Amino acid sequence: MRPLAQRPLLLLATTVLVASLVVSASAQRIGLKRDVPPGLPEANLVRKHAEELGLDEKTLKKLEAIVADVRPQQDELNEKQDKANKDLAALLDQQLPSEKALIETAGVIVQVGLEKRTLKLRCSLRVRALLTKEQLAKFMKLREDAFPGRRKRGGPQR
Repeated sequence: MRPLAQRPLLLLATTVLVASLVVSASAQRIGLKRDVPPGLPEANLVRKHAEELGLDEKTLKKLEAIVADVRPQQDELNEKQDKANKDLAALLDQQLPSEKALIETAGVIVQVGLEKRTLKLRCSLRVRALLTKEQLAKFMKLREDAFPGRRKRGGPQR
């Protein structure tokens, strides 16, 4: 059996996995993980405060259409990510997993994560585009008030 250092792809896959876990844990610890993620949570916040924001029926129907469009896509991506994570765990449970399989599975996890982030950001932009300038200003204040633990301008809150 060759040492891990002599198997560069396996070493790379393991390093990427460990690094992603460390970055995620660090981000949560220093407050980079947002309490209000982009996407459907923002749509829900707009829906919850529709009256306060002065939304009409037409705008509410457009909001519901966005949610109806995004939710199945998000559910599909969550399922893909869960499957890829299970596949990776199964591979890592093997004594000598295939380097190619590890790299491919890690790539799927990264790709699905990117697709999820893109979907959430586009959803937020679509929701915000429904609002007038005045409504958007009120929404941003509501968002800040609803989730006060958010950091401001590049640094974590201490």
